Amino acid sequence: MGDSVIADFTGRVVTPRMGGNKPVRCRVLLTHDRLVAVSSNEKVAIPADRIVHVSMNSISGKLERFFSNTITIKYRTKKGGRSLHIEKEGAMAEKFRLLLTNLLLRGTTVVLYHPARRSGRMLEPSPRRAKISAKRGKAVFSTKKGSLSIDLSSVVHLRYETEETFRTSYPSVEWTYRNGTRPTTTIVAAPDTRKLQLLGQYLQSDYRDTRGKAEKLALSTAEENALSAIQVGLEPDSIPNVLPEEAPSTADVIETLGEKGLVERGKGGFRTTILGEITLRAR
Repeated sequence: MGDSVIADFTGRVVTPRMGGNKPVRCRVLLTHDRLVAVSSNEKVAIPADRIVHVSMNSISGKLERFFSNTITIKYRTKKGGRSLHIEKEGAMAEKFRLLLTNLLLRGTTVVLYHPARRSGRMLEPSPRRAKISAKRGKAVFSTKKGSLSIDLSSVVHLRYETEETFRTSYPSVEWTYRNGTRPTTTIVAAPDTRKLQLLGQYLQSDYRDTRGKAEKLALSTAEENALSAIQVGLEPDSIPNVLPEEAPSTADVIETLGEKGLVERGKGGFRTTILGEITLRAR
């Protein structure tokens, strides 16, 4: 292989070219230009500029039983979209995901609008050019005046936008996250839709899992009303006013929300957790 190799390991791979839906032991190599999986009798080489999706543990359906730590890679071919799933035990899977993400985003310049909103209030930030890098648990945007680091576990909402954003006609990705106790929204715009999608997938790393948990939670009307009241900062003495007449006591409702991981006690009283805020947004 003429390219310099930046990752070389053995793992289990699922792709239609190798055994269909069954994992095959392969040597996996990553260079600056391509990703290669080689089994005993087959080889798949994916040009880096064809990769459109990288995610961790997003596998589902029949394949889910085969894997635990899984990187899912989707890419374009002349015949349409293809996918490749790689499993590697321990921290190597996350390390490889970071390597691949940084490789795909290298040299990408985006237009950063930060903060675009704070506590729901629209702001008018000046656009700044920034370079992107992925670090363990964080996304970092480096500008001439410093860097902005986003903790992936703090993201509570994300969306793509194709309409004009502020003063640019570029497509954008917008995400809201906890900055201390205040929700803050940041927007990044770029002309390269593929790079923007790769960035969005990385920013969703923790959010995707937490939203999956939120969508499975069952809440009574009393629990949902109390959670909403805590989210908007309603005084504890006023919470009974938003509960149904037949509801348990406010203390019992809040205790149940705590057991479900939706609220926690802060310095000024109870507040919603990341899971609690995402649960409200998912409804």
